[in-house]
Amino acid sequence: MTIDGRADTGSGAAFDVVNPATGEVFAQAPRCDRRQLDEACAAAERAYRRRRADSACRRRAPSGMGDVLERAAAAHWLAW
Repeated sequence: MTIDGRADTGSGAAFDVVNPATGEVFAQAPRCDRRQLDEACAAAERAYRRRRADSACRRRAPSGMGDVLERAAAAHWLAW
């Protein structure tokens, strides 16, 4: 898993991800321990505070996402 931009393999344990519509396992996800959970929550809180304080970045984000979607759509249609 990735915590605060760094890979953290921890114990290497995983759990099954089940599709609730079918009851079938379709993937596995890493199981985190208490330390990893605490680190992930602390990293998320720091990121939230930085993002909240940067209003210019928040205004640019939708435009940037639109640019990415337009490029992806163009590449998709060019492939046809």
